[in-house]
Amino acid sequence: MIVCCFFNANLSTFLTKRPQDGIISNFKELKESRLPVTFDAEFREVVLQFFKGSDLNFSESQFVFVPIKKRFSMMLDQDTGYAYHVFDKFWEAIKKYQHNYKGIALCQTPGLNIFGASSNHAVLPPNSVYVEAMNDFIQWIHDLGFSKHWIRDSINKLFTYTDGKREYPNPTPLNVDDLIWVWYLLGFCYIASIIAFIGELCVKCWKKKRQPRLPFVV
Repeated sequence: MIVCCFFNANLSTFLTKRPQDGIISNFKELKESRLPVTFDAEFREVVLQFFKGSDLNFSESQFVFVPIKKRFSMMLDQDTGYAYHVFDKFWEAIKKYQHNYKGIALCQTPGLNIFGASSNHAVLPPNSVYVEAMNDFIQWIHDLGFSKHWIRDSINKLFTYTDGKREYPNPTPLNVDDLIWVWYLLGFCYIASIIAFIGELCVKCWKKKRQPRLPFVV
């Protein structure tokens, strides 16, 4: 009985598969999933106007507007309880971070594109009224040492987040996938033992049939 319970427990563990989260591929699936979507607080009006003008009829309670630092921290922690609105350049940084340090938990879906082909810089036209003010602002930033501070801070972060961290990964608990070959070996041993037991029975029966019978004397 103990052996049967042990075998059933190991077989159940072997056949158990971890649940896989489905990938949301479009806005309809996003709405039906009711997964909260985080946006930068500065984009509140733009996001609400975009979805009000569409046929999706999203509920505003599904949108969460948080500061950029909090959203960045949530994405680095790989909080899969939320969906995140990110721009392409920012997503490239998150994707590399996942690949190098924590594993893939967040993904990008082409069918969930909200803002496309938006520029992150602009060139002032000739004789613009903003040229003088912009030049003064750039000079003011340089004189106060902001540019040196940003360069120094970027270099420090570059040395902090290097690929050398991958040599010392954070400890993670074992799961079924890590022990898959152990379960294969255990199953093979069970099958081999059953075959050996059946073979022994067959050999015993065969020897018993070939054993000469002694005459019965009264």
